[in-house]
Amino acid sequence: MKKPKKYNPLLVAFLALCVFGIQSAKAQPGSNTVVIQGKFTPTLDEAQKINNLPSIVDTVYPTPKFNYQIMEQKLNTPFSIVPLKPANLLGEPLDRLNAHYLVLAMGNYLSPFVEYSFNSTRDRNKRYGVRLMHHSAAGSITDYAFPAFSKNQVEVYGTKFLKKSSLSANVFYHRDVVHFYGFQPVDYPDSLLPADVDIVQRYNLVNASLHWNSLKSKKVNWNTSLNYYYWQDFYSKNENSIAAAATVDFPTDLIKSFGAQSIGFDISENFLNTSSNDSLSITQNLLSIRPFYKFNFGALDARIGFNTTVVTDSTSNLKFYPDIELQLNAIKDILRFTLSVKGYDQLNSMRQLTTENPFLGAVTPLEITSHKIVVDFGVLSSISKNFNLNIWANFSKMDQMPLYVTDTNSTYDNQFTIVYDEVEQIRFQVDMGYQMHQRLGVFLNSNYYIYTTTQQLYAWHLPTYDLNLGINYNIQNKIYFKLGLVNHGKMMVPTYVNGVMEPIEIKPWFDVNFGAEYRYGKHLGLFLNLNNIAAQRYYRYYNYPSFRFNFKAGLTYSF
Repeated sequence: MKKPKKYNPLLVAFLALCVFGIQSAKAQPGSNTVVIQGKFTPTLDEAQKINNLPSIVDTVYPTPKFNYQIMEQKLNTPFSIVPLKPANLLGEPLDRLNAHYLVLAMGNYLSPFVEYSFNSTRDRNKRYGVRLMHHSAAGSITDYAFPAFSKNQVEVYGTKFLKKSSLSANVFYHRDVVHFYGFQPVDYPDSLLPADVDIVQRYNLVNASLHWNSLKSKKVNWNTSLNYYYWQDFYSKNENSIAAAATVDFPTDLIKSFGAQSIGFDISENFLNTSSNDSLSITQNLLSIRPFYKFNFGALDARIGFNTTVVTDSTSNLKFYPDIELQLNAIKDILRFTLSVKGYDQLNSMRQLTTENPFLGAVTPLEITSHKIVVDFGVLSSISKNFNLNIWANFSKMDQMPLYVTDTNSTYDNQFTIVYDEVEQIRFQVDMGYQMHQRLGVFLNSNYYIYTTTQQLYAWHLPTYDLNLGINYNIQNKIYFKLGLVNHGKMMVPTYVNGVMEPIEIKPWFDVNFGAEYRYGKHLGLFLNLNNIAAQRYYRYYNYPSFRFNFKAGLTYSF
């Protein structure tokens, strides 16, 4: 067994102190505490500066160079043509059109209304139709004579579309009956009161017309018309009229700086003969030739011409009038200004005058009205796609203008005759329309008149203003409402007391109407119309009051 090695204790203690001293010399400042006892003089060892300077090593990469050549060679790309089948464009299906339309209605004052119409459906080559209508009333108006009336109409029409033109024909018959109810029976003894048949007036009218129009062409455009009518009243006064008209328009290029241009002329011939059973016959003839030149220059469209008129009745007269129309498109499709200066002659016929005033008497003088100058200025605007506003100002100077006055030769002062005068008219007109889709529509027409007469005190039976307002409302294409307002200004009329003329005023009046319709499916509809809701008694002519509140209820049926 080996004996363990023995060490000197003093040697071991000395070595331990040496190791401790070395470890103390390696201590780092701030992390160790050295306590020295005795005298100590701190000194710093000499530092040696590092002389190595920093340097930037710039690495440059060499650009490789390539040497190559492009070998041009055409490659064949074979292909085959495969025909494509034409596409089938399928539009929305067209709604079925109903050819027949029927209206049946009845109202107070024992007033039936019947209307039937037939129209051909879609056809590229022709269009034709028939219309029948009857409307009458047999009621009474307090304090006045029997006011019954009736209107009857029959009409047949058709159009044939040719290759380069269209040919249209129209024939209709009207039979209108009125009574001269414009007097109060209490003012006369029973022995002098007339029977209802003694105050009746009946108008018969047969009219036939023919129109032949060209389709729009680059060479020449034209349209022609021919019209004939026969008119007769209950007292055997009759009237024959023949009117022919034609327009020819040749496109041209007279001035290079202008746009579209054309030259042409309008020509019309009107023959009128009015006679009665007392052998009194009046024949009038009016020939008018109006050459014109139309052109476009930027935003300006113009028609420059004149009107040459030959008037023949008891004498013959040759007259010249201006015929000028200008239109400036200030803002395309939004704002336009129009100006026209014209003049023309007009035949006054019994048909026209009795349409305006059906209470004319047997003795009615007929003269030719000369519109010496007619100036129209208008501002036409489309403020939005839903709203339109048009404003017009008009000045007219007319010679032999017809005015309605009471015929003092009639037994009951219940008929009218005509006086003629030279009249100047200033008219301001406002037209407004608002349409919101197909739901709401508002339409307004209003006119304000200023008349200056020469011989007469006033422009008899002409209102100072008139206004027409219409509002339509549609609910889901099932329920329809309509509201109408008509307002007329005051009128002056002459009356005679002991042979002395005294003008009186017919007060302004208004008429409010309301209608509603319910559509049951696409064929049947039920409606109710309420007229003169305010029950106003107003006068369109002196001593001729209107019906007060009246209504009509009925149905419409299309098939």
